[in-house]
Amino acid sequence: MHQPLAALLAIGLAAASAGCTTFPELDQAISEDAASAPAPELAPLDPLLAPAAASRGDVETLRDTEAALRGRAADSRGRADALTAESSADAAARAALLERRAALSAQRAAEGQAQN
Repeated sequence: MHQPLAALLAIGLAAASAGCTTFPELDQAISEDAASAPAPELAPLDPLLAPAAASRGDVETLRDTEAALRGRAADSRGRADALTAESSADAAARAALLERRAALSAQRAAEGQAQN
């Protein structure tokens, strides 16, 4: 029963002595100018956090904004679908015109050879 207590005491002493260790690499990493500089001025957090707290509390505004964004997204998807459909129709019409042009060119060429 005394062994667990001794082990716990040894671990506690090791942890406490490690906490008192100095780290020269960290002390050397700070320049003399930084070490001699005055401490920075601390600002109260309440004025900085007030806008976030106010916006977090206004659930209705968030719901309205979400609904508006969802509506805009649906409108954008609709316009994109319409443009895609229009592009497909334009491509099909263009292909038909090019085929007709090729057919007419072939017909004219055949008529020109027949006359010679």
